[in-house]
Amino acid sequence: MAVNFEYYKVFYYVAKYQSLSLAAQMLHLTQPTVSHYIQALESELGVKLFIRSKKGVTLTPEATVMLHNVAQAVEHISKAEDNLENFKSMDTGSIHITASEVGFLTGIVPVIKAFHRDYPGISFKISTDYTPTAIERLKAGLADFIVVTDPVDKLDHSIALYRLFPIQDIVVCGPEFAYLTKRARTLEELADFLCIHNEIPSVNPQYAKKLEPYFINNSLSVTGSLAIEYYTFQKALLLQNLGLGVLPDVMVKKELAEGSLLRVPLASPIPLRYVNLLFRSDLNLPAASRIFVTYLKEHFESFQGS
Repeated sequence: MAVNFEYYKVFYYVAKYQSLSLAAQMLHLTQPTVSHYIQALESELGVKLFIRSKKGVTLTPEATVMLHNVAQAVEHISKAEDNLENFKSMDTGSIHITASEVGFLTGIVPVIKAFHRDYPGISFKISTDYTPTAIERLKAGLADFIVVTDPVDKLDHSIALYRLFPIQDIVVCGPEFAYLTKRARTLEELADFLCIHNEIPSVNPQYAKKLEPYFINNSLSVTGSLAIEYYTFQKALLLQNLGLGVLPDVMVKKELAEGSLLRVPLASPIPLRYVNLLFRSDLNLPAASRIFVTYLKEHFESFQGS
């Protein structure tokens, strides 16, 4: 049975609003046209769909059985049409992102170039912050989505989380401490060296809390010796051979490859964590942001598969 889809669409709107006149308004059709489509659908199906009254219309048992599947079909097709229109109108627009330092440098930066090549008219507004503050910005509607590192605690049902890729925190040093890299070390062995890190409880409480059991189990304090807020600043001190640093491996790939920084192997590795994409599941992302999120997911799916 090949029934005109427009008949089903009109049926859906009449059933949704239980009114021929309201359905006509929503569909930008005349009421006689709506009535004609309903009559044509009833004729095609061989059943009565609505009972009319002065207050509007009510669904017959046959219509109630049919409504669920018709509603799904109409909504899916309408969404596809909207997505196509959004895609066609990607000449202008902006994307609002909040990211942690690691999230920005390792998550956002690799994707922006490809996205900008395909959509040069889209602008970016990017702010950086620690994970807890970034989540608050997302909840407040100040960011379309955020890219942040673990730990991500106590998310409510309105926030969706998608893991992009894992990162491993490691201990690194300058060449003057090369003798420390000859074998795996315990943290207790490294306790006398100046430790440069960014686990600052006042600005990054969740990360400090996550690492605390690890440091306690290895007979060290999480507060360390020299707390620096940004990893890029930490690297500047480490390159001057001022001590040992705790940084994500992705932040020092270049320096490790060059030999300007060296990895100190640990007898007990620091717990693995992730770079995550978070967005509001209770809101529709703007078209540009939705497509950028697709780029992010595809980039890191291929990254992990390589």
